[in-house]
Amino acid sequence: MDISIKSNKVVIVQSCDADDNLYIYSGESKSIKYNDTKKFIKDIPMLFKNVKVVLFNIFRYNPKNEFKSNLHFCEAIKAKMDEHNIRHYFDSVKNVTHSLLFSNSKISIKTRNKVLVVVAVIETVQLLEYEYTENGYKETAIINLSINIQEDPKIAKEKILCSRNPKKIILVGNQDGKELMKFLKIALKSDNLIAFDYPPSCNSQSFFDEWTKWFMDKTFTKYFVMPSNTRTYILGSKIDGRNYSLITLDSLQILPFSTDITLRKLKEDLFYGYIEEDQSCRLISSEQKCHRNQIFLEIDAENFVSIRQNPIIFPKIKELLKQLNERKGCEIPVIGIMQNISVICVYKNGGYQFLDSWNGI
Repeated sequence: MDISIKSNKVVIVQSCDADDNLYIYSGESKSIKYNDTKKFIKDIPMLFKNVKVVLFNIFRYNPKNEFKSNLHFCEAIKAKMDEHNIRHYFDSVKNVTHSLLFSNSKISIKTRNKVLVVVAVIETVQLLEYEYTENGYKETAIINLSINIQEDPKIAKEKILCSRNPKKIILVGNQDGKELMKFLKIALKSDNLIAFDYPPSCNSQSFFDEWTKWFMDKTFTKYFVMPSNTRTYILGSKIDGRNYSLITLDSLQILPFSTDITLRKLKEDLFYGYIEEDQSCRLISSEQKCHRNQIFLEIDAENFVSIRQNPIIFPKIKELLKQLNERKGCEIPVIGIMQNISVICVYKNGGYQFLDSWNGI
């Protein structure tokens, strides 16, 4: 049976918080549903062989016992897509939802102007401020506020806007916040307000069109939300069975991003992953052939994390053995010190050698 999807536009694979399924949207009236993640990965070459590009919105999907973590699941999908040269892009629930809001609102603003997204959640609102840049919408702030629908709407408006002066305000409701939504429509009423009682569906032709335009031409950023880290990434060291953080990267960091730390040579293992899911973390051996180790934590535009080690060797310390061996008749242990690095040289088997247990390489 031919299961391939035929589309000259983006196809969206999305998870749903309400169940354990993956849904594939291609602009048709019905979505394709998968509840077996390994079968989904196996079917990828056939499913997507005739599509232009696949957008994955699955960072909140729980693969249960089939994969150790969501990160492992996403990596398995990416590997299969790359193996068969199928174009793809992984994005977060927030970014996809807000890109939908911008495209459905048909807003058009100039660079450096701002848009405020107000999400109504029962008795609170979440404010997300975006600045439009030549690369798309950049998230600049996230704020949570408590709102009392019994208070004067003018007070609520002052709380929300404060000193902000957005060109557009996009208000989004949900099933459980109907009373709050009604109140906020009154409080924020203006020519700049665009209100959605519910988040719009991604299965709309206009959204497929806009996303396809961006993917084929990255300069088309009219509704594109710049990627930021959707997880709290960590690089650390495991000492005596306990985890110690070396670098932690919180949200709002625009991707791709790389940061680094330079340490003395560690005997302990390193680990990296993200804090929200312990099983995502991987152990790797720290570089031993070095005096110092520069360790990079790197996150690409699609939220895939990796680390890279750059061993640093001090040439003057390395030359120390040669200098000592040129001195005839000297066989006593020698201690060398440079930039808080110490080494011990011992005479053995007719020449000096670095003591392995003391910063030897």
